[in-house]
Amino acid sequence: MLSLRLAALCFSFLLVGCESLSLLDSEASPARETEHGAAVSSEALAQIDTLHHGGVSLEANNEAEAATARIPVTSSSVTAAANKTDLTFSVGAETQSDLEIKPLDSTLPSDLFDRMRSGFQLDHRLDHPRVKSQAAWFKRNPAYLDRVFKRSAPYLHHIVESVETANLPLEIALLPLVESAFDPFAYSHGRASGLWQFIPGTARLYDLKIDWWFDGRRDVVYSTDAAIRYLTELNNQFSGNWPLALAAYNSGIGNVRKAIRRQSRMPDRATFWDLDLPRETEAYVPKLLAISALVQDPAAFDYELPKIPDEPVFTEVTTVHQIDLELAARLAGISVEALYQFNPGLNQWATHPEGPHRLVLPLQVANDFEDQLIALDDSMRVRWERYVIKQGDTLSNIATTFGVSTNVLMQQNDLTNHKIRAGQTLLIPRPIGHQSSLSAPGRLNAKQQRLAQDPNRLAIDYLVQSGDSLWKIAKEHGTSVRQIARWNQIGEKTPLQVGQRIKLYPKKKEATMDLARLPDRPSVERTITYSVKRGDSFGRIASRFQVSIADLKAWNPDLANVKYLQPGDRVRVRVEVQNLVR
Repeated sequence: MLSLRLAALCFSFLLVGCESLSLLDSEASPARETEHGAAVSSEALAQIDTLHHGGVSLEANNEAEAATARIPVTSSSVTAAANKTDLTFSVGAETQSDLEIKPLDSTLPSDLFDRMRSGFQLDHRLDHPRVKSQAAWFKRNPAYLDRVFKRSAPYLHHIVESVETANLPLEIALLPLVESAFDPFAYSHGRASGLWQFIPGTARLYDLKIDWWFDGRRDVVYSTDAAIRYLTELNNQFSGNWPLALAAYNSGIGNVRKAIRRQSRMPDRATFWDLDLPRETEAYVPKLLAISALVQDPAAFDYELPKIPDEPVFTEVTTVHQIDLELAARLAGISVEALYQFNPGLNQWATHPEGPHRLVLPLQVANDFEDQLIALDDSMRVRWERYVIKQGDTLSNIATTFGVSTNVLMQQNDLTNHKIRAGQTLLIPRPIGHQSSLSAPGRLNAKQQRLAQDPNRLAIDYLVQSGDSLWKIAKEHGTSVRQIARWNQIGEKTPLQVGQRIKLYPKKKEATMDLARLPDRPSVERTITYSVKRGDSFGRIASRFQVSIADLKAWNPDLANVKYLQPGDRVRVRVEVQNLVR
């Protein structure tokens, strides 16, 4: 450990920011499931297949991935906190808004890509049309490669070393490029997350913890370990046939076995190239082989790989107990954003109260952090607020007010059910500083703000009623279950709770009559009375009549403050007659 830290003294790092965007990549892999723990049996692998993956919509760091997906994107930048230790992971000549590695010494250490080439074992099949097609795309998009390789810099050495230790082909270290474009915050509406795109079920089979505080699928160390074990199991299942194992990682072992059984000739000799598999899977393995071929011989692609030193970048430091991340960043002398980039599995403003009690830190700040932590009084690690329960309070309302989950409140206050009484005191964990834009709520809020500012969309704060489902809400608001899941970063099959609030951003509806062709038609406003039906809310009615919730409540002051509208209530709505044309 000491030698690693001394080696790290030759690096200086600068966090200049990060971007977060939403994209739909039709060729990226879907969600999958895996965890951090013991080996998984054949029965467990079969169970993984029943969990399977959905479509892919990744939350990525830059616009290059959106170019791959060929859809528009937006971005929001995060500026590093002032007076923090600079963390620059700069690969190559230019500095950009990702963590980068840049040696201060003019003499570069051994290159990481050289090490990877020495461990390549797969046939890259550059003569095959499907691999040729993927290779041609990479050759046409060098800017994409620049961004993705630079983003890989903080994590790639650890991944290469882990894959090499497991004695797997080092092409596997490039799989996160195919899965997530090396974005540890990547998320799909199929509920896949992290560099290796695990879905919850597989993650739990491999002991990756997922809860309000922590998501092990995004933790670089734990998820890499889980992916290696999962891939090793799959390779064993297919008797060392890596293309088949990789196809199973993408689409599920059951799908690959079914494809083999459908093959009429000698199924025991089936190859990946002979099988009728989902279109995405048929592109998935060629994509990995093509990027491996590029790393093997970049000159053949007219591409110059960045210089990533074959040196460790980070280390794990024990914290013993829970600690606020703003405080931890101060002790380490880095920005909170940099801390999240090294610890993307952390969902909230503090580490998990039940562990893992460790932080991943850049090597050159780890010793100072440990010294500062030893000198810190334990009572200062996390800020707590005492809240006296008032008449009418509910546990879920208190949780919403303070931005914590109901389960966290119950755990922290030793509650066995939701019953609380006025005068009772609750201890509520509170952040020392502002919620980071890289925390789970921060990333979701940024996305929702962008949607709310879209002039072509309505922004609806919807309160879930009895009998609601995502399908029902989607149908009534002219959108889809998939869209609602993406807007709220939930799964498409996530059960809804009565009183839960979800955000809706449907596109504004257009009248079927082209009113622009009727310039002389006068603007006629009428007040109508609408009879509330089961499941209606102000948000639902406002969406139906294309008015704002605020206006609706202003027109109905007698109902403005009621918690729930009741069937039969009469609501006044002012609408322009033209807008009623459908």
